[in-house]
Amino acid sequence: MSVTATQPLAHKGSAKTVMICDDELDVLRAYKIALNSRFNVLTASSGNECLKTYSEAIGSRKKVDAVVLDYRLGDMLGDEVAKKLKEIASTNVILLTAFEIDPSHIDELKKEKIITTFLKKPISLSYLIATINQTIA
Repeated sequence: MSVTATQPLAHKGSAKTVMICDDELDVLRAYKIALNSRFNVLTASSGNECLKTYSEAIGSRKKVDAVVLDYRLGDMLGDEVAKKLKEIASTNVILLTAFEIDPSHIDELKKEKIITTFLKKPISLSYLIATINQTIA
């Protein structure tokens, strides 16, 4: 059975936590608005901020169920951030990009369990929500 974005909304107290990391602030805001009614949302606008916010959440015993991570951030690449996230604690990473990435590199990241899913931008918000739901189900 596939999970879609049209599922009933979760109660915020029982909602899963999703972190979004994108250096384009308009994109970050749009994702946050779209996801906020279904998930507890953490945001970061750089790789370093993502690592700091993720570490703080894990340190306060908050589980981050998925990280939606842009590939090209201002301060580092998404695969580097994903590897560092894995060193802190295991989570599902959905890597997004509008740029061409060698498919064998993506396959390797999946094989090493650095990322869970790879999506090519542009994507609809409903598709992103459905992908998050399927990833953390």
